[in-house]
Amino acid sequence: MKKLLFALLTLFIMIALIFGVLPLIGRPNKAAPLSQISQNDIYITYNDIHTAITLKKEDAGHLINYFDKNLSERAAFIEFSFGDRDFFLQAPTWDKVTASLIAKALFLPKKGIMHVDFMQTLPQQAVKISLSRPQLAQIKSALTNSFILENERAVEIKNYSCYGSDRFYFSSLNYHLFFTCNNWTANILNDAKVQKSYFTPYKNSVLNKLPQVR
Repeated sequence: MKKLLFALLTLFIMIALIFGVLPLIGRPNKAAPLSQISQNDIYITYNDIHTAITLKKEDAGHLINYFDKNLSERAAFIEFSFGDRDFFLQAPTWDKVTASLIAKALFLPKKGIMHVDFMQTLPQQAVKISLSRPQLAQIKSALTNSFILENERAVEIKNYSCYGSDRFYFSSLNYHLFFTCNNWTANILNDAKVQKSYFTPYKNSVLNKLPQVR
């Protein structure tokens, strides 16, 4: 069983390298300037391996009603991301990540969770995208469908927070090898006709396909 898991993980990494890294050669990412925010701007925020979708609070619309007012009223931006429950909750920092957590996340499909951070400022690692109103509406609809809702409220996983300004919520979507955090981001952007990307295991395979803002 261990040999099979190792072989599958190796195969996945090889495919990811081919599809995720080769398109980047000769084409650097161009992060959009964070000034001159227009009405329909959103942001793809990211860290070393993970991407998220960030909205200005005034553009979040009905999504605001799903969360605790005490959190949302202090925020200027709201960041949404999807992930594996065990990975998110058991490894809040990279030093907590283990091979076992990675293997379980990739090879044991299960319900994922949503991470929502109610931020006062935008992170430095952010790419701006300007959208039409229909595109923004499509993205907000996809974000809504990522949550399990009860009585028009996102169902919170209690007593978990990384920064104090963030919370975790149950998701309606399954997390597995072929639907990870970056696949979730890419699929939402694909459906809104912001980009076209088909294999997005790494954050760069998402960022590389974003429209270049001039």
